[in-house]
Amino acid sequence: MGATRNKAALLAVSVLFSLLASEIGLRVLASRGERRNFEEQLEARAATPAGARVKLGDTLRPSRNPLLVYELIPQLDAVFRKVPLTTNSHGFRDREYSLEKPAGVRRIVGLGDSVMFGWGVLAEDGYLARLEERLVESGKRWEILNTAVPGYNTVMQVALLEEKGLRFAPDLVIVGFIGNDLGLPNFVLDGPDPWDFERLFLVDLIRRGNESRRRLVRAPTGRTSKGGWRPPVDPERVPERYRYLVGIEAAQSALTTLDELSSKHGFVVLFAPMITDLELTPDPVLTARMIEYAKGLGFELFDAAAPLERYMAEHEIADFRSSELALGPRDPHPSALAHDLVARALHDHLASRGLVD
Repeated sequence: MGATRNKAALLAVSVLFSLLASEIGLRVLASRGERRNFEEQLEARAATPAGARVKLGDTLRPSRNPLLVYELIPQLDAVFRKVPLTTNSHGFRDREYSLEKPAGVRRIVGLGDSVMFGWGVLAEDGYLARLEERLVESGKRWEILNTAVPGYNTVMQVALLEEKGLRFAPDLVIVGFIGNDLGLPNFVLDGPDPWDFERLFLVDLIRRGNESRRRLVRAPTGRTSKGGWRPPVDPERVPERYRYLVGIEAAQSALTTLDELSSKHGFVVLFAPMITDLELTPDPVLTARMIEYAKGLGFELFDAAAPLERYMAEHEIADFRSSELALGPRDPHPSALAHDLVARALHDHLASRGLVD
């Protein structure tokens, strides 16, 4: 009996020691290197040589505007996601435009994130570029400026319009809205403090592993079962310095500002939600509220997911990610085909509403 108790005690001590060693090991790994916040990491990056293959962080620089946090580096010439990436002097993935609008020309400014930016596709295959191509082919004189930046949410997009987009005197502003545009991109969020003893790294690791094995449409924010990321939309769950950028109230306030700018500067706003993957939507209820709020402000609405859903129905496609409409099973960004379908439908919508005449 005594021997059994001794073995049980030794086993308990051994397990406890192993857990303690694992906890210490995780903290040591997390503390390696100097801890920097996102902006400091960008400042520390070396300049990108022309033609180099780059990661997203190599294409960004800190912004002096706290509402933007970061922006695309102007005059980039690199290869990103296996396709060329160039930016103009304003930091747009687009050609150069004069600040003064040419006589007889009307302009569209696109506000968006990685989808409108054209993640993983050629610049000319993005849906705004395809839309401009169709407008020009129909004899209309339009210029479309793509100001989208990967990771930008609604607050950041409206701030970019105020800082840069209004200079170009737009006649129409297109807001590309994605289900995760109420939060922040994961690369902006700070990593955990390795010497914060109010939390257990080992418990966090186990919890993240459990979450990744669930269907996470309604589960807590984190890694999804397909390897994606669903950003936190609760301001209390992001670093304090970013809280004013996050959540339904902040996003709706940004849309109100956009409505005021529309009245002041005389442009039409088209709100274009593209919700193709609920797993990347932190809260479908809040997403629906955003669409209704935009509608209540009198914005023109265009369902950018509708042409993709029609294509899936016509071709009996059950899963967007596994189809030719997405870049791949682990990357839900639209392919060149999907961008073209959206551009065709958007052109028809604008024409039917008399917005391009």
